Amino acid sequence: MPDADSIISAEPHPSPVSPQAVVVPLTRDTIFLVVTVNQEAASVASVRALCGDLPKLLRAVGFREHAGSLSCVIGFGSEVWDRLFGAPRPAELHPFREIRAGSRHAVATPGDLFFHIRAERQDLCFELAAQIMMKLGDAVSPAYEVHGFRYFDARDLLGFVDGTENPVNQEAKVSGKGPAIRSRRCPSTPCIIPTRSPRR
Repeated sequence: MPDADSIISAEPHPSPVSPQAVVVPLTRDTIFLVVTVNQEAASVASVRALCGDLPKLLRAVGFREHAGSLSCVIGFGSEVWDRLFGAPRPAELHPFREIRAGSRHAVATPGDLFFHIRAERQDLCFELAAQIMMKLGDAVSPAYEVHGFRYFDARDLLGFVDGTENPVNQEAKVSGKGPAIRSRRCPSTPCIIPTRSPRR
């Protein structure tokens, strides 16, 4: 009997692979959702199923407001990558390291899957996050969830215009590219977002 990997690699891909919408214009609202994948084999199967079903979930939620610009990017942590996809690994994928600089300390936060959900309406973000968590069920444990919004004319909470040095247009697309990966099991671009735990 052939192993699972050979079956997966032999299956024709149902449609051309499209990259994730990593570089898109900022929206009014966002949700950052991080979960850890439980150890059972069934949990891995549930996560793989979600990866395949995410475009359908996006369409099902987004049809309510076509101008809502709903999108979602999935990022995979270093530790869960091998369980989900095996080789090849992205060349620069590694566990998130803590950073120390003098008296400043940025801790290494946990998490296996990172969802960056964006839309022009918070209810679209909320509904997609709820559908994702319902689909994953007992396969994951939530690590944290952060809701974001556009503050006035894209200023930060101190009143400064934020992100003025960020690359734009084609330069943003080039800088946002990760290492090339060819895998039928994971036709997505890894997304690494450093985050910090809120103070308690």
